[in-house]
Amino acid sequence: MGNYLFRRFVIFIFLFILVTVLTYFLLRLPGDPYKELELQQPNMKDEIDRMREWSGFKDNWFVGYSKWAKKIIFDGDWGKSLYDKQPVWGKIITKIPTTLKIQVSVLILGLLLGIPLGIFSARRHYSVADYTITVFSYIGISVPSFWFGLLLMLLFSVKLGWLPAGWSLRSDYDSLPMIMQILDQARNLVLPVLMGLLGTIASLSRYMRSSMLEVIRQDYVRTARSKGLSETKVIYKHALRNGLIPIVTVMTLVIPSLISGSVVVERIFNINGMGQLLFNSVQSSDIPLAMGTLVMFSFLTLISLILGDVVYALVDPRITYS
Repeated sequence: MGNYLFRRFVIFIFLFILVTVLTYFLLRLPGDPYKELELQQPNMKDEIDRMREWSGFKDNWFVGYSKWAKKIIFDGDWGKSLYDKQPVWGKIITKIPTTLKIQVSVLILGLLLGIPLGIFSARRHYSVADYTITVFSYIGISVPSFWFGLLLMLLFSVKLGWLPAGWSLRSDYDSLPMIMQILDQARNLVLPVLMGLLGTIASLSRYMRSSMLEVIRQDYVRTARSKGLSETKVIYKHALRNGLIPIVTVMTLVIPSLISGSVVVERIFNINGMGQLLFNSVQSSDIPLAMGTLVMFSFLTLISLILGDVVYALVDPRITYS
């Protein structure tokens, strides 16, 4: 297991370096973005020139990347935002908790609802309940998440007035007891989480159904039934573990999509998280902030993929560590 984890760590380092290379060259590919900024902000020419030097845009591509990568990876210097002069690292770190609250909530609720729905659908395949869940899955996968989010906002915020349309904590939030602060945040999380849940539940329930249908037709499951075991025991003790193996693979795709989807969620609901930070930095051509945010998004995505590999190895007994 130690060798397996070490190999995964080496792969992680290689992929992270590759991501930084792609981030740097994609931002530099259209040309020097600081030239346009100099035209738009002539009074910031000295600051823009310092940022150009920090980004390595004054040198050739290879030397420029080497200088920039050394700063962010080895020196811990992520630069400063072009406009408010705040450290990029500090701005990113303060936004991560908000983004994680939404995406972790979506992930946990998606697992708690999607997997049981898939199992229920498989146990009653070709029944009315199965067809209903299948139709829901296809709709959830097909409907654009941003459209569903706008629909939720229109219904629960504009029409009914039950929930805030955006991230709007109470004015006396800081003076509230902890339990009231948690409830106020939960109230603001409802619509963003529901927006992400539709596609997550639909995907997980669909894959779980297909996986369980394949597993319950295996000989060892038939043998367990022939021994007189209850259907519940057959499903949850003998079939479920193997049925979950493909779900681990699906999760390695779901988690990155949730991380990247935070840009859309936070933009729609005006949530001050990493997604909103990335959008604003790109829109305002704040290159140091955009580069840092993209690297952090990539880092979180790679972490989720590596964790998926480890969990897959733990769940699937056929995986060898040699």
